[in-house]
Amino acid sequence: MKDKSLRYSEANLGFIACLLRAADPQPGYKLVDLGSGTGRSTIGAATIYPSFSKVVGIEFLDMLARSSKGFVGKVRGRKASVEFKAADFGDEDLSGFEMAFVDGKYLNAAEVGAALSTLPSGAKIMTIDLRLGSGYSLVTTVDDPSGDLVLNTGYVYEKL
Repeated sequence: MKDKSLRYSEANLGFIACLLRAADPQPGYKLVDLGSGTGRSTIGAATIYPSFSKVVGIEFLDMLARSSKGFVGKVRGRKASVEFKAADFGDEDLSGFEMAFVDGKYLNAAEVGAALSTLPSGAKIMTIDLRLGSGYSLVTTVDDPSGDLVLNTGYVYEKL
């Protein structure tokens, strides 16, 4: 029987572009994508904002992490350096990143919070459908550009 607790989704690239614009990344920043799936959001962020020095996707499911590596070369044009890791993001040290992206629809909020706690002070965190508590300051809320048929909400936070 399949484990029904393992759910999967990919973020809309238009939504990611809106979140990036609101988060105002600086050239040279490094972005980590927690729960990167097949890498759509990771590669999308690297393409939308090629001035990142690196964009890293961390995916727990090895099969998804492996397939994401195959998509990097298929995206033409200028993009930031992209790396994928098959790992549990809860075990990763994120202190070398200035930004993080989390599509929180199917992730455990406590595990995400523990991982984000390793980000440096001042780091920007972009989330979809995930509110962060103490230790983070809400910068802005971003409405889903798909309109009122899709009920997702984006948030940009700064780590205190």
